[in-house]
Amino acid sequence: MKSALFNRQPDDKPYLISGPCSAETEEQVLETCQRLAATGKVQALRAGIWKPRTKPGGFEGIGTKGLPWLKKVSELKALYENDPTIKRLCDTAQQIEGMTRHASRHACGVVIGHNPLDELVPLE
Repeated sequence: MKSALFNRQPDDKPYLISGPCSAETEEQVLETCQRLAATGKVQALRAGIWKPRTKPGGFEGIGTKGLPWLKKVSELKALYENDPTIKRLCDTAQQIEGMTRHASRHACGVVIGHNPLDELVPLE
């Protein structure tokens, strides 16, 4: 199998590798990678888990603790690519993310009670 990174043609689009400079939490890594993948422009995801510093005592990265986080990203990517239901669910969630939750008016509602509704609330 030929590598997409090293088997480039002159007219190919750039091969983008992106991810958080410093992986600090599992949630941060998963969310960042999910958002980058959603752009459709990034071919490879990366995250810095070892950060050598010149200042003693500075944050030097999460280290080996971050390796399972990167593996989880890979597993989630495989699920997304191989399961049409997961793909549809994720795509739909991304489309509605950030949309207005409601406009302060409700077209309908559901009331579940053990008595008839007219005993619980006045009906017009």
